[in-house]
Amino acid sequence: MPRHSFSPGTRFMVNDNEYIIRKVVDLDIEVENLFYKKVEIWHIEDLLKKWVTGDLMFRLNNGGEELLKGPPLNEMEPAKKEAALYRYKILKPILEYEVQTTTELFSYLEDQDPPISKSTFYNWLKKWNQTGDVRALSDLKRGPKKRSTKQAVLDIIDEVLKEYEYRGEKFATETIYSEVSLRIKEDNKFRKAEDKLKPVSRSTIHRRRMENLDQHKKDKEKKGIVQANLNRDGVKQEVFVSRPLERVEIDWTRLDVMLIDSTDLKPKRPWFVYAIDRFTGYPLGFIVTFKPVNAGVLKQLLLHIIMPKTYIKKLYPLVKNEWLAYGIPSTIVVDNDSVNDSYEFEDACYQVGVKDVQFCTVGAGHQKAAIERAFRTLNTYLVHSLKGTTFSNIFEKGLYDSERKACITIEAFTYMAHLVMVDLIANSYSSRRGNTPNEIWNKGIKENEHLSLMIPRSVKDLKLLLMEGSVVRTIQPQGVQVENEFYYSRELIELKNELEKNNLSREVRIRFDTSDMREVYVYDRKNNKYIAAQQTGMKRKEIDIERPVPFIRLEIISKTYNHNKNKVDPTLRAEVRRNVEQLEQDSKKEVNSYKKYMDKERKKASDYVGIALGSEDNDVPENEEIKILKKERSNSKKSKGKKNGNTKTETKEESTSFETKEIIVYPEVDELPTYNVNYKKG
Repeated sequence: MPRHSFSPGTRFMVNDNEYIIRKVVDLDIEVENLFYKKVEIWHIEDLLKKWVTGDLMFRLNNGGEELLKGPPLNEMEPAKKEAALYRYKILKPILEYEVQTTTELFSYLEDQDPPISKSTFYNWLKKWNQTGDVRALSDLKRGPKKRSTKQAVLDIIDEVLKEYEYRGEKFATETIYSEVSLRIKEDNKFRKAEDKLKPVSRSTIHRRRMENLDQHKKDKEKKGIVQANLNRDGVKQEVFVSRPLERVEIDWTRLDVMLIDSTDLKPKRPWFVYAIDRFTGYPLGFIVTFKPVNAGVLKQLLLHIIMPKTYIKKLYPLVKNEWLAYGIPSTIVVDNDSVNDSYEFEDACYQVGVKDVQFCTVGAGHQKAAIERAFRTLNTYLVHSLKGTTFSNIFEKGLYDSERKACITIEAFTYMAHLVMVDLIANSYSSRRGNTPNEIWNKGIKENEHLSLMIPRSVKDLKLLLMEGSVVRTIQPQGVQVENEFYYSRELIELKNELEKNNLSREVRIRFDTSDMREVYVYDRKNNKYIAAQQTGMKRKEIDIERPVPFIRLEIISKTYNHNKNKVDPTLRAEVRRNVEQLEQDSKKEVNSYKKYMDKERKKASDYVGIALGSEDNDVPENEEIKILKKERSNSKKSKGKKNGNTKTETKEESTSFETKEIIVYPEVDELPTYNVNYKKG
């Protein structure tokens, strides 16, 4: 059985990924992932655990695996098994150093029956050194010793590989094979029949590529000169630090887990912004957010780094230990990224007392190796064991449905991260540093007592400088509003009255700490100062104001209110309005109809000019006839006859006249008004 060790040049497989060991420093092993072309740092204990569980398997170099493709020794053909054991018997004295000098070796080979040539012996020894397995000593079918491919074909392959391999883009093997085949076909058009080139196989192209590939040249085009040199040369020099807070490294990454966004209950991959002390390995602060990382998020992280973590016992009672690390760093190291390389963040660092802000060279993650290792530790201790994890690559994930399994909110994950960082990472033994981060921190602070006082003069000034939240609002009689929550103070209302008195805009800039929304600060531009305003309605919303209220809590409540508002059918108002309009039209028709009726009745009454009632007192003798005078309309038309054979009719304007006739009407008794008389029917 082959024997292996974790030494430079050793290759091994983990979950279908091939690695090669580049450097060993104490118990930390620097390896290169040959599949992703990525440099990683592994602890030897982690590698041994994977080897014990069968997840790690060593690779054999220089074609050694080809020698072991046969069956196990006990299943070999008797002749091959006998040959393998015989050759191992010959090699054994040399392997056990019984034969040491060259003279002794040559004499030993000549004494065998039959004698063994030196070339044969060294061929057996080479196979043993490649594999360390007796099976490699059995007879194998030999292939051709010379390359059968013509040089002209090899030149075409080299030309295509040179064009495609170093362009930065990734081309499939089939693309290169197709191009080579086409160029051979085009070349054969100008050759005689006996001199034509034969088609080439894909395996020949692959072998030629592996023989001539300049990986450093390829890495320069794809990853940049810094990362290419790092892949080729390794890390030549480690950054030296001698005390806590001398060098703080900041980085961020997408977490390998799907968390539930409480604002919409959808699973998402959050950003994790992390800061660690290079000297002690102690976590200094972190931010978990679904929003893109910007200068505001980095300033909020800087606030977490500097502030003492006195909230631990109150907010996270399951955390057993104190989070001791806090203070103003001397140097902050961040990626050379457009988010980081901003005047806003850099200026904030200098204002709080950070002496130097260093931006790593593009692609040079090794310049902040501590934070890179910290991310791997966090993944190992927490992230990859959670429900909803996405694992580190697609091969590990397999068919695992991360979105369906996701069930952890961002608030719960924040609690978990505190548990892991304070109780586990800060108190775990570091073989590289020789103690736990907690003990190294305490010792470093005792030896550098001035570090324990490295906090700004005023926490209010610090928060105002580093607060992430910033919005513009209008001062109302209730105060200012942020996420449907009003903030009020008497001084704020006095500012509103003063602005109104001077006919100035009531719009103001509001600053707030996204980790605690119980208080906001309103900028008074006239007096150049900030006015504090306190919440007014959190108790009504059943929010515990004895503890810090994160911004996301208000955001959730606000979105819940909006969601409930949106659940109301938006067509309801239109339906009611339509019904109101219908009733309005029906009422209008009814009124118009009544008006027509009344007009008709009034017209009937106007057709009677008088009633003979017998006397001025309207006392009509019994059984008297009633005489009613009624208007009658008469129309007259004049027309002219034919003139000159043409028929022409002239109609004068219709004249209307009224003639008063005396008629006797005998109405129905019930239809006439009552005048204390009896009516007589005719």
